[in-house]
Amino acid sequence: MTAIGGGSITELCKLRFNKTGTDKFLKLGMTMKCFQLAYKSAYSFFKKIDSLWAGSLWHIETFSFTGDLLDANGELTQDHFELWYQNSLQCVEELISNPMFEKYIFYVLECIYEDSTGNMHVYDEMWTADWWWEMQDKFPSGGVMCPVILASDKTQLSGFSGGHQAYPLYLTLGNISKSVCHKYLNHAVSLIGYIPTSKITCFSDPQIPNAGSNGMKLICADGVFCWIFPILTAYVGDHPEQCLSQLHMEQVLHLKANGHHPPGFLEWGLRKVFSLFWAGMPHTDIFMCISPDILHQLFLGVFCHLLERYTQLMGAKHLDECFEALLVYLGLKHFKHSVSNVSKWTGWEYHNMSWSLLGIISGTLLDFITYTGYQRHTTRPLLCIEQALEVFHSHKHVLIDLGVREHFNILKVHSMQHYVARIKHLGSADSFNMESSEHLHIDYAKHAFKASNHHDYIMQMAWWIQRQEAMSINKQFLAWSLKTLSLESEST
Repeated sequence: MTAIGGGSITELCKLRFNKTGTDKFLKLGMTMKCFQLAYKSAYSFFKKIDSLWAGSLWHIETFSFTGDLLDANGELTQDHFELWYQNSLQCVEELISNPMFEKYIFYVLECIYEDSTGNMHVYDEMWTADWWWEMQDKFPSGGVMCPVILASDKTQLSGFSGGHQAYPLYLTLGNISKSVCHKYLNHAVSLIGYIPTSKITCFSDPQIPNAGSNGMKLICADGVFCWIFPILTAYVGDHPEQCLSQLHMEQVLHLKANGHHPPGFLEWGLRKVFSLFWAGMPHTDIFMCISPDILHQLFLGVFCHLLERYTQLMGAKHLDECFEALLVYLGLKHFKHSVSNVSKWTGWEYHNMSWSLLGIISGTLLDFITYTGYQRHTTRPLLCIEQALEVFHSHKHVLIDLGVREHFNILKVHSMQHYVARIKHLGSADSFNMESSEHLHIDYAKHAFKASNHHDYIMQMAWWIQRQEAMSINKQFLAWSLKTLSLESEST
């Protein structure tokens, strides 16, 4: 592996420009005069990048489905879809063997208590949770756990028109510290594919089931061989994706397959499922893999409902005055303008609003949201979460009596009762927050789409990301050779 030179100029061309923009930049008189680069055009520049080792390569698989509509020739219409993906086991191997993570990969279980009596159990990283303890005894002596965490979230690529969408699928490992995974510049999360943006969301990959049963020997970040057993442990996604992955309407589909026609089949929009990505994976219970999602369930769900109810009770004008009257404090966002007239907020703005709202209104739901956001849980905060939820359910009838709501049959409110069990099972909830996936969309979806010509953009996005990974691996190799390799968390 060799350096391609150019330093920040190379990074600039790689990250921001498409092929046409790169070609124009490299042919500028100032660029040719000030920088003695080995490449004079975008063609030679990309050819040099393509010669570098880029890790796991991209593959394409095409699906064809026959519908029930007839075309102009009287034949059944067909739809064709493309699935772009990388080898999932190769992505696992690259994460395990990356020397950057040597100090941040853990294979040994930990049971932490805050007191000497063993009553205050600490739940933090995944290796401190109950699931790892339950699973370790199921593997042969010498084998180590490798929890696989998947995350998916459909995102809009075009800002105002076009309707272009992408459906990235991310992979990371529970062995890697969450402080490293949360910083996307550390490359601790791998993009393993773009799911077709149609309604087809299920595909099979026999590699993880085989490796989960028999294990695979890999060279770890410290240079030692390990017998790794990759197991699908958590699936992070918003509510519609979680419902699709669990296949709630399986019984109705079974009736349809046997020739019956349930009335709700067309009404509910049910469709045939060909194969499920988690089918056949050993030691995997998809219902236990569903993790809490603080962003979509609490902030964009429960807190959004809560804010609407407070606005109805207090009045929009009075609520705005309360926000404006709060004193300016370091670390606390001051909303000096109206908050009731804003039509759309981001998750981080809702986060700041929840902190400010604590100074205006006392509420058990705000306590629940605050406690679940802890990076490290003990027995006492978990008890406070249960108490806050119990108080809410015992007093929620007041909002019904006041006519603010007719009922509380809200799925995201229902999901709150599973938070304590999920934290004990998989670790602290901040490890599975969709905010990290939303930030990954910037590089793996938004910037990649801007670098394309917007025609067959998924293919161009895959090539752009592969070149980006090649540059990143080349940069890491040079830093490792010069013994200057470090993570973002070490330098900030």
